[in-house]
Amino acid sequence: MNIKKVLYLHFLSILEAAFEIIIPLCMAEMIDKGIDLGDMNSVWKYGIALLIFAVFQLITGVLSAHIAAKASVGFSANLRQDMYDNVQTFAFSNIDKFSTSSIVIADLTSVIIFKTLISDHDIAIVVHSVKGSSLYNHIHFCVY
Repeated sequence: MNIKKVLYLHFLSILEAAFEIIIPLCMAEMIDKGIDLGDMNSVWKYGIALLIFAVFQLITGVLSAHIAAKASVGFSANLRQDMYDNVQTFAFSNIDKFSTSSIVIADLTSVIIFKTLISDHDIAIVVHSVKGSSLYNHIHFCVY
């Protein structure tokens, strides 16, 4: 996942959060300036604005969820492959200490945890910056 997609994901998430804040404020203005004063033009104006904000919030939410899902699936596939490659470097004496099932369960559990973190928008920037660094290898070490 390149940096443009990461920035786009965060921009969409910020926009979605902004619309979540704007909608209640717009409703309050509609009540104060339209309903309380009996001004139907204001009610229509704020009602249309609410509808537009809701549609934009829906669009930004769907797009950010789509990008996050693609990122989490791609990252989990790469992480799973790297974990498998790391297990292949173990000495036979180390492999004998662990059962095959415990290694597989540890790998799958770790991948699921990271996939969930990424799909929930928690570590999207970390995923991009970690891939080429030594921290990426450290994550593999900690997972086992």
